[in-house]
Amino acid sequence: FYRQLFNAFFIEDKDFSEMSVLKQLAWNAGLNPNELEKVLIEHQMVEEVEEDLLIGQTYRITTVPSVVIADHVLSGIQEESVLIKAIELAGTGELKAETRKLPHLPISISRS
Repeated sequence: FYRQLFNAFFIEDKDFSEMSVLKQLAWNAGLNPNELEKVLIEHQMVEEVEEDLLIGQTYRITTVPSVVIADHVLSGIQEESVLIKAIELAGTGELKAETRKLPHLPISISRS
C-alpha cells in the first residue's frame, strides 16, 4: 500500500483528499477499501499519526520523502547508491565526518 501511495503521489500526481483515490489504491494493493474508508472516517489511527508527526517534528523533517540514518536526515528522493553509502558510513561511524567533507553530495543531510 505504501508503494501505491508513493507512486500515486510522486509519479501520478493523484489527489489524496479524494476518498475514491485512496480506496482505489487500497484495492490495487489487495486491501479492503471499505475498511480503509472506515478507519479514516472514524479517525481510528489518530494516536499513530500523532506519533509519526512527533517523530517528524523531532527530526525537523519538512520534506517527503525523508530518511533518517544514524540521527541524520536525508531529504528528498535519493539514488539507491547514496542511501547505500550513507548506511555504510553510518555503520562505520563516519557519516557525520563525510557529510561535512562532501557538501557537494546531491543530498541534504542534517543532524537534528
